[in-house]
Amino acid sequence: MLVAILLVFRFMQVLTTPGGLPWAYDFSAYWLAGRRLLEGAPIFSAAQLTASYAPQAKYLYLYPPPLAAFVTPLSAVFSTEVYPAFIVWVAAGAAFATLALLAVARVEGLAGRYPLVAHRGAWFLIGAALALPPVIGEITNGNVHFLLLGLFAIGWLGVRRGDRLGDAIAGSAIGVAALIKIFPAFVILWFVLTRRYRAAAWSVVAAAAVALVTLPLTGLQPWLDYPHVLANMGGPIDPTFSIAPTTWLTPLLGFNGARATVAAIGLALVIASSRAADPRIGYAVSVLVALLVTPILWSHYLTIALLPLLLALVVGVRPLIVGLVYLLLSAGNQQAFGGIGFVLARAMPLLGLLVLLAAFLWLARRTALTAPAGTPP
Repeated sequence: MLVAILLVFRFMQVLTTPGGLPWAYDFSAYWLAGRRLLEGAPIFSAAQLTASYAPQAKYLYLYPPPLAAFVTPLSAVFSTEVYPAFIVWVAAGAAFATLALLAVARVEGLAGRYPLVAHRGAWFLIGAALALPPVIGEITNGNVHFLLLGLFAIGWLGVRRGDRLGDAIAGSAIGVAALIKIFPAFVILWFVLTRRYRAAAWSVVAAAAVALVTLPLTGLQPWLDYPHVLANMGGPIDPTFSIAPTTWLTPLLGFNGARATVAAIGLALVIASSRAADPRIGYAVSVLVALLVTPILWSHYLTIALLPLLLALVVGVRPLIVGLVYLLLSAGNQQAFGGIGFVLARAMPLLGLLVLLAAFLWLARRTALTAPAGTPP
């Protein structure tokens, strides 16, 4: 009943948001990039290649070229109107992520661990996921985080197998994810640190294979341009609702200094978590760190946090802590709080990620200290 009430409330929020919601704001950039590939036009703007730019504008494409190639079928079928393509994109992404999460919940025996949801656990998981505001934001924006969430979940399913096929599955999933956005590469680092060298090798092979398969469509020039796109990327024009630690530290260290500092801390945390006897802990930490090192972290990116939340229940993080994190991630711009509303919208979700990260790191330290000598990672 509570889940149903919350879902109805979220649905009413979507319908009554003042000024409307940014439907297809992010997907429109992918759709237009796909059209440009089909037309033989550049997918990156001249401004991105010549000077520092703010990565915060509609139709601005910021990703490696293969993503544009993935979207070309939708750009071809729906060449004059973005919204039909957007509906297909979001529906397919949501279905993919949901099925992957349910597979993780099944193989990890979550229903047996929590008998209350044993018979309808799938519906509770789906309902709780759809009720999380970042997921609503992902649906309205049409970004890539459903796709990344599904790939991260498949990556864990491969790691859990622990054999050659599992390494191939895990490495391929993360390699493709790193070609969509750069930050999943932190999971490849975790593969190396835990001596899962086959999985790391498969990540490289899968990324190279996807790049080569899409090369006839993308051409070589976007690949030559992309390093300039990354190097010229600056901070957002309006960082009001950016959750990223980089955004918080930019006034003190500058954007590039803050980005380097956060990346260094993230690297140290992945190294520390790699000593955990339970690989679910280290994998979840690497996913959380991948999120936190993102220079510009908007709330809908937190859709990816659904996998660490699920793994937290499995590895023994107290349900009360998981519930607290869920509530903190649910914070948004509450207009009733006036001027401090935007601070809460930034601080509370970041605090939620940090609380979850701290819980995993505490478990990593405890398991590393108590694991018998010679226990494989």
